[in-house]
Amino acid sequence: AAARVGVLAAAWAAGGGITEVAAAHAASAAVLGAGTLAAAALNARLAGIAGLARSLSVRVGADVVQFHAATFGKFSIAAAALHMDSIVAAQFLGAADVGLYRGARQILEMTRHPFYLIRFAAQPEYSRLWHSGQGAALRRTAAAFTAAAVAAVIAGYGALAAFSEPITRLILGDGFSGAAALLPIMILGLASVSAISALSALLEATGRALPPLAATAASLVAFFAAAAWLAPRFGAEGMAWANAVYYLAAVPILLPFIASILRRSHRL
Repeated sequence: AAARVGVLAAAWAAGGGITEVAAAHAASAAVLGAGTLAAAALNARLAGIAGLARSLSVRVGADVVQFHAATFGKFSIAAAALHMDSIVAAQFLGAADVGLYRGARQILEMTRHPFYLIRFAAQPEYSRLWHSGQGAALRRTAAAFTAAAVAAVIAGYGALAAFSEPITRLILGDGFSGAAALLPIMILGLASVSAISALSALLEATGRALPPLAATAASLVAFFAAAAWLAPRFGAEGMAWANAVYYLAAVPILLPFIASILRRSHRL
C-alpha cells in the first residue's frame, strides 16, 4: 500500500496530465495486487497451507469461482452506478441542478459507513452459525443485527430528514442549500436498503452471491429508466427520485432469497 501511494505521489509531483495519472493509478493497483499475493504466499504457512508458494497449480472449485465472480460483478456494477449517475444527470440537467444533486448524494454517501460496519460484522458470524448448523442462533443473531440497523436508520436518517437544511448548509455551504430539498427524497431509497443491510449479509454468508448481483444489475437498469423519464420533467428532484428508485428496486428482489435462508435455518 505504501508503494502504491508512492507511485501516485510521483505522478502528482511530476505534474502529469490525466493520462499519466490514470496510468499511475493502474500501475499502483498492480503493485498493490502483486504485493498482496507475495505477502499471502509468504504467510501461507500460518494458514496451514505451507506448500502454496511451491505449487505449480492451485485448483479452485467452481462454486468458489462463481461466488467471487458474482461478488466482483456486484461491486463493479455498484461502483459504476456511483460514478455514472452524475454523467447521466448531466445529460438532462443544467450545471446548477447537477451540482445540487451531487451535493445531496455526497451527504448521503457519508451516512452509509455505519451500515457497512454492521454488515461486515454480521457476515462472518452468520457464516459460522450457518455452516455449524446452529439455525436458532443464526436467527437470533440476524434479529439482533437487524435491530441495530433499523435503529440506526430511524435515528440517523430521521435526524437528517428533519434537519436537512442546516446540515446541508453546514457541510456544503449556503450555495448548495437547494440540495436540502433533495435529501428526504433520496433518503427513502437509501434508508430502505440500509434497514435490510444486516439481513442481506445472509446471502453472501451462506454462499449465495448471485441474488445480490441480480439485484444490483436490476437496480442499475431501473435507475437509468427512471432518470431518463423523471430528470427531463422534474429536474434535480427527478434525479433524486431516480436515485431512490435505484435502492428501492433491490429490496423486493433480495427479500424472497433472505426469507428462503431463514426458512431453511429451521432445518439445520
